[in-house]
Amino acid sequence: MEKKYLFFDIDGTLTDRATGEIVPSAKEALQRLEENGHFVAIATGRAHYKAENFTLAMAGVLSWMIQKMFI
Repeated sequence: MEKKYLFFDIDGTLTDRATGEIVPSAKEALQRLEENGHFVAIATGRAHYKAENFTLAMAGVLSWMIQKMFI
């Protein structure tokens, strides 16, 4: 199987917009992708402190979290 590199946004993609909570099916899907050898990462424009709860909730599930930083 060919390894794929997949990047996801947080808001409205992996989380419920109304609650801000991670959608269980999204968490499971990300976990399965990694278990099958794919590289899964989060790419977000959120400030580090605003993505902290998401990062903690996904600990042990994701390979990487990439943040877009503006100086």
